[in-house]
Amino acid sequence: MVTTAVIMAAGLGSRFGKMTETMPKGFIEVGGQSMVIRSIETLIACGIKRIIIGTGYKKEAYEALKTRYPQIECVFSPRYAETNSMYTLWNCREAIGDDDFILLESDIIYSKNAITELQENEYPDIMLITPVTKFQDQYYVEYDENGTLTRCSTNQDEIKAKGELVGIHKLSSTFYHQLCAEYEKIVTDKPKLGYEYQLLWMSQHLSPVYVHNSSDVKWYEIDDIQDYTELKRDETFLGESEYMITSLINDLVSEFRRTRNNKHLELVLDLDPNVPAKMKGDVRKLHIMFRHLIENAVKFTKNGGIYIKFCAESKEYGVNLCIEVTDTGIGMTRKDMVSASEGMYQANKKRNRSA
Repeated sequence: MVTTAVIMAAGLGSRFGKMTETMPKGFIEVGGQSMVIRSIETLIACGIKRIIIGTGYKKEAYEALKTRYPQIECVFSPRYAETNSMYTLWNCREAIGDDDFILLESDIIYSKNAITELQENEYPDIMLITPVTKFQDQYYVEYDENGTLTRCSTNQDEIKAKGELVGIHKLSSTFYHQLCAEYEKIVTDKPKLGYEYQLLWMSQHLSPVYVHNSSDVKWYEIDDIQDYTELKRDETFLGESEYMITSLINDLVSEFRRTRNNKHLELVLDLDPNVPAKMKGDVRKLHIMFRHLIENAVKFTKNGGIYIKFCAESKEYGVNLCIEVTDTGIGMTRKDMVSASEGMYQANKKRNRSA
């Protein structure tokens, strides 16, 4: 089992504004705990014995963690302000030595199984992705029938996207040494190369990277102040872009097919003809909402199905899209509904909540 982890934490975190004037972005707290502490403790709980942190901006904050966590080793990159993640990873080569390792970024929150699924997977070199949700990193991944990484893009339409990059990987010592040797040839010309692009090049030309597509891993990347604010639930920023209602429905059907597993459930979609073909709104948040609604409807519905109705509500400025979701699951009592409206609440806390 892999027992070494490498956390890349050299970045300036400039997209967080004043929040990172006095600390690196990994120390931003979510739920009363910094992202990096949360990550370190998850790694230790998964049996990780060495944690190498590639540092740069505000390196002393990470150095101070060594007194609390003896598993930590820090590798400083003096060129952190003018380089990118691949340089940080390459700069850690002496500390990594001949270890196989879990590679991850410092600005993500993730469930424990994001690590254990990679540790238990037989493939030596793995990129972790989750099904496309259009609300996270938005770095899309394509792989072939053998599960080998073939293409990546920030534009979903350029490839046959099968998932989104999480930012957690497993790399063997053999692969990593090859990776570093190849990068050393171009480091002068490409100091700002992202590590994911070098992984892709390796998979295409030298050594295949297996893509592990997990629908069970929960994660969130806090990449900027908007992500942080929304996760804290203090405020919501609404984007505005045009989207096709048919495209939204197609993605909804795909999400249902992904989550229903072997359940024989029926999905019924009812589209009011008065709903415009093209609308404006925050399609990113619509996808988040649909993902949670569908996942919960499937989870708590043993027989029957899910009914989703789309209708238009006329307003002075145009129309609002109204969405109603009904399922034949276990339901909620009136007391549950009142509690749910007051904040984060789970009505049935049993492990098996099927009716």
